[in-house]
Amino acid sequence: KTIDIRTNGLIDPEQIRVWARIHEGENLFGLDLQRVKRDLEMVPQIKTVAVDRVLPKTLRLRITERRPLAQVIAYKQHSGGQLQKVVYWLDAERVVIPHMDSKHMVEESSLKWVPLIIGVNQADLMPGRSIQSPQLESALSLIRRFDLSPMAGLTHLRQIDISQRETLEVITWQGGHVTLGLNGIDRQLGRWRQVYDLGRKHRRAISSVDLSIKNNLPVRWRVPTHLGPQS
Repeated sequence: KTIDIRTNGLIDPEQIRVWARIHEGENLFGLDLQRVKRDLEMVPQIKTVAVDRVLPKTLRLRITERRPLAQVIAYKQHSGGQLQKVVYWLDAERVVIPHMDSKHMVEESSLKWVPLIIGVNQADLMPGRSIQSPQLESALSLIRRFDLSPMAGLTHLRQIDISQRETLEVITWQGGHVTLGLNGIDRQLGRWRQVYDLGRKHRRAISSVDLSIKNNLPVRWRVPTHLGPQS
């Protein structure tokens, strides 16, 4: 008689019920719980599902949604020759998540500030599949670690180019260009903070810096506009 659906994200419970193909009035003991779990975990936006019978009359579903860490933009060509922009999301496990219509969500998803990753092979953008790429793995590791790093709150990641074999090319929302190696992300974030503090001491902002080099980091500076012209 009762379908109890709870999720830790933004998907409308009614949409989850549709995906699960369940209806009030069904025989609780006749329902294939493994089938319900399998169907829901085939949905790219869903990470894990717990399905339980709660006697005497309740079916309980607990949903863990995938949390987007980055976005990727692809362009698909239609039969008429037109190109259509398609937005995908990536979670921490490099799983491709298709864009979801807002009518299937309890509230509008606010992902405007999620970093854009470029350089991903468009053939790898298959919803529900994980992309195998050391460059992408490092980029997502950078995003995960950034808000707990020494640079947290001082700048924000806007774009990460993973097309290079050994490095990540980052552009911040403030316009800085930062090169990082694929390994040792925490150490490089610490060095980024040291360079940032040095620039602030001399009233300069980072224009570009290469943190992938172990010694004698090349840095280009600019004067922040709110500080006025360079003297």
